[in-house]
Amino acid sequence: MALHFAFLLPALAVGWGTHRLARHFCHQPLLAALAAVFTPVFLVSASTIMCDVLMLAFWVWAAALWLEGTKADDPHRLWAAALLVAAAEMTKYYGASLIPLLAAYSLANRHQFRRWGACLLIPLAVLCVY
Repeated sequence: MALHFAFLLPALAVGWGTHRLARHFCHQPLLAALAAVFTPVFLVSASTIMCDVLMLAFWVWAAALWLEGTKADDPHRLWAAALLVAAAEMTKYYGASLIPLLAAYSLANRHQFRRWGACLLIPLAVLCVY
């Protein structure tokens, strides 16, 4: 019972992170977060003791902080996002797909490579060491 309760925290983090990420893409971020959290697959996954939802929480927050960091040119958010990418890939290997995704996003939006490129070395190094 305690483990199931503890695993609700990543589910809450996914909802909050989805809301924060959706603020960058739509006018109704609450609706986007509710749509994500109340899908049947998420509800089933969030009620189990598996690492899928924890990886998704790291994933969503890494993406949200990366977007905010590149838009505001804030290195603190970029480094925090890089650490969350490393945490996501250590939770499940699928988290490593954030590395090319965030790089492609930054390149497509013409953000200067020298400002964000070094940040992605952290999750690359963690993956290589692992």
